[in-house]
Amino acid sequence: MTRPAPLDKFKVLVPKSNGSGSLYEVANTPLIGKPVVGEPFVGNTETFITIGAFDSRADSEACFAYIKSKFACVMLGILKVTQDNKSATWAKVPLQDFTAASDIDWREAVDEQLYRKYGLDESERNFIETHVKEMA
Repeated sequence: MTRPAPLDKFKVLVPKSNGSGSLYEVANTPLIGKPVVGEPFVGNTETFITIGAFDSRADSEACFAYIKSKFACVMLGILKVTQDNKSATWAKVPLQDFTAASDIDWREAVDEQLYRKYGLDESERNFIETHVKEMA
């Protein structure tokens, strides 16, 4: 069982249950539900999973941008085979540095930067770009 994020921190919240687990789901039932940034002193129930515990809004928004990326969605899709979005399904999603010292500029072209960082070739990039819908 995962520990909840400290109440006094920013965090990213993702619905614990969504879709069917298929990477090819349509926009109205995506692989994961829409994430939100949780403010300090905002709690949540087990209806959501909490990703990260951040001292600053900027760091939580960087995490939010990562969770919304097609790259992170594909990595999540490796283990997410049902509607259940338990924390163990995130095991293949690489951890990132969300601070200003990060090697990724989380404000723009996040997927392109992640493709370069992880050495994805053209066919892998094309697979992601043609099979994963952008999260609104």
